[in-house]
Amino acid sequence: VLNFGDSEQVKVTVNLTAVGLKPTKAVEASIYQPLLSNEIVLIKPMALKNGRVEFNLKVPRGWRGVTLLKLRERKR
Repeated sequence: VLNFGDSEQVKVTVNLTAVGLKPTKAVEASIYQPLLSNEIVLIKPMALKNGRVEFNLKVPRGWRGVTLLKLRERKR
């Protein structure tokens, strides 16, 4: 769960092992606000060293506040 506050953009770094994903696998990510919108925005993470990925997220207009970031292993 992310809280954008009054900002439309935030940088997030995620340790894949800490969230139960394999650090050697590619991930898919999406962000959404289930209480305000059924719109799901797919985002592309940038792989970092040591099993971490970074996201530079810009949410759609009106999505300020709490937003969910969902990660899963990419299926081939």
